[in-house]
Formats: sequence, C-alpha cells, structure tokens
Amino acid sequence: MTISSALQTDRGGSEGVGASATQSGWLFGPAVDLVLGCGVGSIAVSVLMVFQANTLAALVPGAILVLLFSLPHYGATLLRVYELREDRRRYAFFAFGVTTLLGFGFIAGLENVFLGSLLLTVYLTWSPWHYTGQNYGIFLILARRRGIAPSPVVKRLVYASFVLSYALTFLAIHGTARPENYAPASYAGTVYRLLPLGIPSWVSNPLLWGVAAAYGATLVAWFAALWRASSLRQLGPSLVVAGTQSLWFSVPVLMRFSGLARPDSGMAGIYDAYGFLWIAAAHAIQYLWITSYYAKSQGRARVLPAYLAKTAAAGFAIWTVPALVFAPGILGSLPHEAGLAVLIAAVVNLHHFVLDGVVWKLRDGNVARVLLREVRQPTSSAGPTRRRRWPRSLFWATGGVCVAVGLLALWGEGEFKQALREQDSVRARAAVDQLSWLGRDGPEARTRLGRLYARQGRSKRAESEFHRSLALQPTVEAWRSLGLLYEEGRDWNAVVRSYDALLTMAPADGQALYRRGLAYLERGEPQKALADIDGAARLHPEQKIIGLSRQRAQRMIEESRVKEAAPRPTGPSDSGLPGGT
Repeated sequence: MTISSALQTDRGGSEGVGASATQSGWLFGPAVDLVLGCGVGSIAVSVLMVFQANTLAALVPGAILVLLFSLPHYGATLLRVYELREDRRRYAFFAFGVTTLLGFGFIAGLENVFLGSLLLTVYLTWSPWHYTGQNYGIFLILARRRGIAPSPVVKRLVYASFVLSYALTFLAIHGTARPENYAPASYAGTVYRLLPLGIPSWVSNPLLWGVAAAYGATLVAWFAALWRASSLRQLGPSLVVAGTQSLWFSVPVLMRFSGLARPDSGMAGIYDAYGFLWIAAAHAIQYLWITSYYAKSQGRARVLPAYLAKTAAAGFAIWTVPALVFAPGILGSLPHEAGLAVLIAAVVNLHHFVLDGVVWKLRDGNVARVLLREVRQPTSSAGPTRRRRWPRSLFWATGGVCVAVGLLALWGEGEFKQALREQDSVRARAAVDQLSWLGRDGPEARTRLGRLYARQGRSKRAESEFHRSLALQPTVEAWRSLGLLYEEGRDWNAVVRSYDALLTMAPADGQALYRRGLAYLERGEPQKALADIDGAARLHPEQKIIGLSRQRAQRMIEESRVKEAAPRPTGPSDSGLPGGT
C-alpha cells in the first residue's frame, strides 16, 4: 500500500494531525496491530523457518498462503476503486485508462516473449518498492497516531532509511551476482525471464556496501532523534515495522553478499521461494488490516467477515478470469505453468501498484482523517441510495465461481501429487483432466503422468501423454522422456528424432548427446555416434561409461574399415578370362 507518497509531503492540513494524537494510538488494538500490522507475526514465522522449515512447509503449502491472503488483498484495492460510483469517477483515468493499457500489454506479452519478460522485470523490480512504501506508511501512521510528530528533517531521515533498504534489493536484482531464488514470483521453467540491468560487480559491490553503511547511519540518526522526543511506548510499534522492513529486504541481501547465508543454513530458508511466500502473505495481511480499518471507519464494512468475503471474491476473480479466458484452446496458447500464470501475476500486480499509489494519498482529507485520527464517519451524508441489484448479484456469482475454481485447482494439484507418490495412474489421470477443465493443463503434469504410465509398462498411454505435453509446449523433459520410451521399444529412428528435437532446444545437453550417440550405434552409424559421444565426453569428462561407449564406436569404425579393405572373393567372372561366350 503506497501511503508513503503522501506522507512524504504533508499538504492540505495533514501536518498537524499527528501532533494531536488520538485516544489509543491503535487501529484494532495492541495485539492485532502488533501481530498483523507491525510484523510480529512475520518475525515469529521467520524464527520458526530457521528451525522447522520443512515441518512448516508440510503443514502450510505455499498455495494456501496465496489463496487465503494474497488474492484477497488485491480484491481490497479493487473494492476501494470500483465499488462506489464516486470513486470510479474520481479515479477514472487509472481505473479504466491504465487498466486498458495493461490489458493490451498482457495480450502483447502472451504473443511476444520479450514484452512479457519486460513486464515481469518491471513487476519484480517494483514489488519490493511497493512493500517498502507500505512499511514506511505504516511506520509514520502509527507514530503520528501515538503523538509523535517528526520534524521535516527527521521524516526525511526515516524516508531515506526505507529508500536505502529498497536500494539494496534493487542492486541485488540488477547486479551480475544476483541471488536467483529470492524474488516475489517464481518464473523458473517458464518462457519468460528476468531482464536485469546487469550492473557489473566492480560497480555494484562497492555501491552495495556504501548503501548499507548509509542505511545503518540513517537508522541510527532518526532513532536517536525520535528517542529524545518520545518514549519507547510511543515509538515501539514503529520500531517493529522498521525491523520488519529490514528482515524482509536488508538482512537477506547483506547476508547473501557477505557469505553468511549458506545454502544449507536455516537462515537461507527464510528467503527461498517458499520463505518469500510468507513475506508476501505478511504484506497482504498488513494491507487487509489497514484497508479493513478504513472500510469499517467509512461505513463500507459494517461486518468485517462480509467485507473480507468481498475482497476474496474480487481478488479471486481478477486472477482466475484471465487464466480461464486465455487458457490453451480458448483464446490463448501458453499453458498456465509455462508462463500464463507468471504473466497474470505481473500484470495484476502492476495494476495493483498503480491503483494503490493513487487511492492511498494522505493529501486526501478523508484518508488522512481516518488513518491519522480516530474518526469514524458514515459512507455518505446524503442518505441511503437505491442500488441496482443485478451488478451485485453478478459480482457475487462471478466471485463465487472464481473462488470455487481456485479451490478446485488447489485440490487437483494436491491430488495429482499424492497420486504420483502412490503410483496411482487412475487418480493421477483424473486429477490432470480436472486441472485441464480449469484451464491449468500443462506440459509438466502431462510429462509426469506419461512417466508414471511408462514405469507401469503402459507404453502407448505414456507415448500419448508425452505427445500431449509437447502439443501444449515443447519441453526438454518431454522430448527426453519420449526418447527413453522409444529406447525401451528399440525404435532407434524415433529415438534419434526425439533427441534431435531435444538438442535443438538444449544443444549442450550432454545426456541427450550421449543417448543419441548410442542410438546411432544401434543404427550402425558409428561415425555419427562418435561425434555425439565425443561431445558428451567434453561436457561430462568424469563419466567413465562415456569412454567405454567411445571405445565401442571406435571398434565399430575400425571393423567397418577392415571389412571395406578386405579383398572380395573372386569367381569366374573375376578371373580375367573370357567367359559366358
């Protein structure tokens, strides 16, 4: 939530708000605010991750975090902008103009990998800044509500510390030695990729440590200034938010670049792909915490469970509808797991960032009065208005269907994994078919199902699934699986064709080179076999079996030469005497 842009410059009478304080200084109360808003819950999960990461991952799958928290928090922004007519009119340019532009960008990204990768890169770069802006805004809101009115100089120091914290992450993302698995979305295995600036190490490394030193200096400076002007009781919640910001962004970057976070250490697990899902969930919970308070204060959420249900319906809809409409076989061709999901994530988040930066400005008197003071006001002073029922019914119907689709997809993915573990091809096939109906058919799932059939000796079914995988999207693993299947059937021509296709996609795949070489040997083409086996040996010199196969190929070549050089048996027609006449 980008409340930060308005907190940097207090105009329209918001400067004096903080000094007036409020009755309590809390939104929902100390326990809820500290755990959900300030980040105590996130800090506790990080500690648990250090010691029990595997147990936590088994108990709470990452997909559950996304469905329960991340999707509803997008819905909260949609309600803030689109629910009331006056808000739709007020933010029309962003609500409709920018939304349309991003929609065209999404369609273009489906057709052009570079454009899709560019959208992904903007999203990955902007996302930590979005989290940082929300933390900065919450820091100042809690300080101001608790009677702390920082001077302009101190406020700039606080802001600088948050900016420098983000700068560390920016350098990590766009340097040449960036941590690959620390990102707000996993794009591995998709057609899209990050397009980093590639800041050279001789520039980024000294700059990173310079930024770290400046970050530490600003923390000390504003803490000393605020400590003199207030008490720990007043400042405590804001200090927790600053610690949360550091734990999310500053600490992981500095630990990785200093070598303290070894890949096998517990601390490293906090910031792997699963660990970041917890950070994203904590950010989403923060957002729902403060937007729920605002909606309740404005009379938009008289019953909080009903409001949260609306956020879930809207959030599920914006993620699910594009996945269904642009699924392969409808309007799209890119499978969900191969890039469609990642592109949806990029565009939905960019849409969220833009809208969020517009609606949460404290220069807006209503926002400032609610978030900086304990003022509750009705939704409208003009009395109740009569609303048409069909838009509301359509909203709930669409949202309900999308929630059902999301839950069914989650269940189907879990059922498929369980069926694979139990080697149950009937259940696995049913789960994959269900995912296909939900727009989640993908090459990886089809390949894994084909391998299960192959292990069970059902080669025809396995071949069919591998071909379905390739029809969705050609992948190295599908071609490899098909090649191994044809090897079992000793169809050497098909083996060669499979590895030809694989090596077109991955020319440096040593295993594929080696196995194609073996297929050439079986076809009686030792020269071609030797070329492939030599290539595999260069890529994997430690593999002794490659050397043995090379010797076999050389023997076949030598035998062929000997056979060609041997004199052919002579008959009457070869004696040089006239015959046959």
